[in-house]
Amino acid sequence: MTKIKTIYIDMDGVIADFVKRFEELSPLTITELGKLPTEEKEAAKMEAIKAGLFATMPLMPDAATLYEGLMKIEHEHGVELKILTAVGSNESELVAEEKEEWVRRLFCREIEFCHVVKSHSKADYATEETILIDDRTKSTEPFLAAGGKVVLHTSAKTTLEAISKMI
Repeated sequence: MTKIKTIYIDMDGVIADFVKRFEELSPLTITELGKLPTEEKEAAKMEAIKAGLFATMPLMPDAATLYEGLMKIEHEHGVELKILTAVGSNESELVAEEKEEWVRRLFCREIEFCHVVKSHSKADYATEETILIDDRTKSTEPFLAAGGKVVLHTSAKTTLEAISKMI
């Protein structure tokens, strides 16, 4: 079995509650947003981004449990934890800056922050020595196809159980 050296952690939907914050800032629900024509969808996203969406996302309900469990794995197995998040094509530099600031503020430690424009590009980080924790198959499937290992995140408990079997 190949030793895992790096665990990449997605932000939105894993540790940061994007949906909750978007719906606080927008008159739309995420479901309604998804039904809009592209131009209207992009305008609604831009409005939320400019209102500080990514700088002010709350933690997911079990994010602290997940992070504490991952830190224990990091310490016991010498695995490096890194953030790997998509920033999209709208105001991508601003989104990257706000997401990185969010990580620094909430986790109070140095952790490498990696970002890509589109979710499928997370596969560029895949090796047989890496695991990606992500809540969306549009990220996990390309990562797996590129040779990495994946955990489709649904809860801290199931994610930590899955990772403990991979290490």
